[in-house]
Amino acid sequence: MNLQQLRWLFLMMIALAMPTAAQSNTIIAVQSDVTDVQTGTYYPVTVFVKDVEEVWQINAELEYDPNLVYVVGTISGSPFAPGDFFSGDPGIVIRNTVTAGHMTYTHSLVAPAESKSGSGVIATFQIYPLSAGTTQIRFTAADLTRVTYTQGEDGTRNLQSTENLPVLPALIELNITGETVP
Repeated sequence: MNLQQLRWLFLMMIALAMPTAAQSNTIIAVQSDVTDVQTGTYYPVTVFVKDVEEVWQINAELEYDPNLVYVVGTISGSPFAPGDFFSGDPGIVIRNTVTAGHMTYTHSLVAPAESKSGSGVIATFQIYPLSAGTTQIRFTAADLTRVTYTQGEDGTRNLQSTENLPVLPALIELNITGETVP
C-alpha cells in the first residue's frame, strides 16, 4: 500500500468514526494519485462520491490557497469536467465556477432520469502548484439532494419532495516542493 492509499484510508477511517446528527456511510472526497507534488507540473484531481443512495443533485464547493495552487480554468471560469457518476443519464451542469480560492460545481439530473446510487467520480479538475508549502483542498459545502416523484394518472411525474442526504466530506492535503513559478 502506497502513502496516498494510506492517507486515503486514514481519512476515511476518521470520517467514518466521526459522530454526526444523521450518521452516514456516504463520503464525498477530493482525491489525487499523488499528494507530494512539484511546482510547475499539472496534476489531475477528482471529486469522488462513495456509497450514496438515490441522489438527484450534487453541489460541491471547494476552497484552496490560490497563492500555492493554481486551478486550471480560473480564467475561463470552468474548472470542472463532469465525471462518470452521472454519465448516461439526462443531466445538466448548473454551476461550474472558480474564483481565486473558491470553486463550485453543481450537477443535477433532469427528468425522466432516475436517481443514482453507488460510487463514482462526480467531476475532475487540474491543479498547477505555484509555490512550495503544505495546503489543503477542502469542502466548504457538500450538498447531496434526493428528489422524490409520484406518478400521475396521466403518466406525468410530479415532484413530491426533496431531501438533503447526510454526507461526510474528506479533504486532500498537498505537500508542494520546488521553486516558485509565475
